[in-house]
Amino acid sequence: MAAAWSMPMKLIRCLIGVDHLDRVVNALVHVTSGMTVWEARKDSKETNYTSVYRGLRYEVSPPRLVIEIVSDDTWVDDVLRALLELHKAAPFGDPEVRVFAVEASYHVRTGFLEI
Repeated sequence: MAAAWSMPMKLIRCLIGVDHLDRVVNALVHVTSGMTVWEARKDSKETNYTSVYRGLRYEVSPPRLVIEIVSDDTWVDDVLRALLELHKAAPFGDPEVRVFAVEASYHVRTGFLEI
């Protein structure tokens, strides 16, 4: 099954700290219908810290969250504006938000393909 999208879609991805998730979700609730969030770890000598567990030293990277939002082109500016205003008020992570074009979407459960 193939269906044409009425508008081009974009994927918006940003990296935030775990403690800022509630603020980001509340700021984006008015401009998006849904988002995907998962944990990621950044491997960097500047951000890692050393911990000791049962006498052994190991490096720990602090947890971060990746937020992904798929939206049509009409809402992308509103999502980016909300993220920028939130980051200016209180920085929530890396000041980098990436926007990708979405060419197709495949729904695994139903087998529906959107092109």
